[in-house]
Amino acid sequence: MATNTLPNGNPPPSEAPSGPIIETPYLIVGAGPAGASLACFLASHGQTGILISAAPGTAKEPRAHITNPAAQECLRDIGLDDAVVAEGTAQVNMSHTRWCHDMAGEEWARIHSWGNQPERHGEYAAASPCKHVDCPQTILEPILVNRAREKGWKIRFDSAFMEFARESPEGPITSTIQDTLTGHKYQVRSKYLFGCDGGRSQVMRQLQIPLKKEPGQGLAINVHARADLSKHMKHKEGVLHWTFQPEIDHPAWAWSVIVRMVKAWNEWMFIVLPEPGFTDFSVKPSHEEVLKRMKQCVGDESVDVEILDVSKWYINEIVAERYSDGNIYCLGDAVHRHPPGKIHL
Repeated sequence: MATNTLPNGNPPPSEAPSGPIIETPYLIVGAGPAGASLACFLASHGQTGILISAAPGTAKEPRAHITNPAAQECLRDIGLDDAVVAEGTAQVNMSHTRWCHDMAGEEWARIHSWGNQPERHGEYAAASPCKHVDCPQTILEPILVNRAREKGWKIRFDSAFMEFARESPEGPITSTIQDTLTGHKYQVRSKYLFGCDGGRSQVMRQLQIPLKKEPGQGLAINVHARADLSKHMKHKEGVLHWTFQPEIDHPAWAWSVIVRMVKAWNEWMFIVLPEPGFTDFSVKPSHEEVLKRMKQCVGDESVDVEILDVSKWYINEIVAERYSDGNIYCLGDAVHRHPPGKIHL
């Protein structure tokens, strides 16, 4: 006898939305930094709505990370700056950007970074009551989403935005949403719709807002890894460490590597850049090849390197010609696509 389920055990998707239309003043599509912070800022004015995301939860990879004083001032206005400082990495550990052979080896140059220039301390202090902090999306997104939920926002993950309909640029917006776990489709009617759904924004696609595209800067591969480098960092504190090893044979996809601190000093993002002119965007290095190159960048065989994730992305330079259409607004990577932005290998 036939069963009414998909191979994965879930019910098949419905052909049309069913059930009552859900009413809300605000519908935000995307629970990343743009969408989740928007919900928090609206909540600070007593406004609530629905925040949806096609993802199963908040970010599992530490993508964007530098939170500058201007951003911290905004978070300070709604009482979230202390949480970001407490969970992130303090400015003092972001002191330098370095150029070196490897993390344990010879250093060639360094500059003060992120407000740590001794001669400019007064200038930074006069400009803002806040300081730089390194707070990757894996930390920032839960802080924002939890605040929005506490203030009355309804949060729905595993919920994909399908399309919207409206009779006029300022009229009510009816959005079709699909629960990706069950396949069930339902509708949400809102006064405003916010497309914060990333570089492949379905909201932007339906609005057909033109994009201005500049030449891209090629392929990059992100390797998220654990490696305890505490013994090497005492006099090398910094967020970014550019490693170059011209004498070492290397694959074309791994010419130079930027080692980015995620958590001091045992969690890192190795941003792998290919040789100039490399165009094989389908490259998929093996685990062994990746691990070998990361160990070369560490430069200390006694340090264990554990690879957590590997992903690749194209360094885009794209911006939308406008960010809104009537009562529909787009934010974040939906309208400006530049580093970081990536896809899984």
